[in-house]
Amino acid sequence: MHSGISLLAVVGSALLLAGTVIAAEKSVVGIVIDFSPREAVKGKRLFSIDREGRPYAVKENEIVYEGDTINFAEGANPNDTFVEILVAADKVIKLKPPKGELPAQEWSLLQVLWPRLASAYRWINSPSSDESKLENALSRGDDNALSVLPNLRRPLVISDASDKPLWLGWSGGIPPFTLTVAAQGKQLSQTVVCANTKPAECVREATIQIGRADGDIQLALTSGDHTTWTQMVARKPIAWKADLADVAPLGKLGPFLRATDLLDRGHGEFVLESARELAPVSSSYPPARSMLNQIRDGQIP
Repeated sequence: MHSGISLLAVVGSALLLAGTVIAAEKSVVGIVIDFSPREAVKGKRLFSIDREGRPYAVKENEIVYEGDTINFAEGANPNDTFVEILVAADKVIKLKPPKGELPAQEWSLLQVLWPRLASAYRWINSPSSDESKLENALSRGDDNALSVLPNLRRPLVISDASDKPLWLGWSGGIPPFTLTVAAQGKQLSQTVVCANTKPAECVREATIQIGRADGDIQLALTSGDHTTWTQMVARKPIAWKADLADVAPLGKLGPFLRATDLLDRGHGEFVLESARELAPVSSSYPPARSMLNQIRDGQIP
């Protein structure tokens, strides 16, 4: 389970995970946002980051620096092997075999954002999110108990100013699922998930509109076996620091950094608001989708 810690500890943890300490004067060139294949092929990784003569694994939200290169294994197929790197707000380069040369720094703001990028790296690549142990919702049987944010220990908080839909993911349970939103004793909306879907094919998540109704809301999720999870959600002001107040110049990276900033702030109480930031960009920014998967699988918070 993740917990809120100081920014200094976050950065230190991220560096430890990355396996190396980068000199402050090195320019940040970009961020790895996607790669394929995700797993080793016949026990062999098809690419790595060469940093000062040492190989490092390619991971989501990996920070790459001037002087780094992407090394592809001999014989890697350029038709299905690639590493995508965000190098500017709306610019992604796709590196393929046989060479993976990185450009010079194009977006100086990456240098300023380095502490936030390091924190985001920690969240998406924490040791507690070992991909080999993940169970995708599609692979679960129908005999698992319903589990929604199992590690949550604080009341949930969402912004009272945002009108973005809420996203909720869960594991276990038996379809169909009914998600209800109520405020002040009045039902605001009700969504049925996997009404005509086999348990093994059910994607256990929902996006719901809640509008800007005053006051706190209550979420209730009921499984097909009548097991129910309920949670009160408080609406409160959420103030952004200057560098995240306006995310438009940051492109899709902006919502992702907002989401990880929320996770850094507390002990999981902002996870729904974090998912609220991630969901709109999850189809076009792979690390956002990965974070939602971890929330759904109970690894975050």
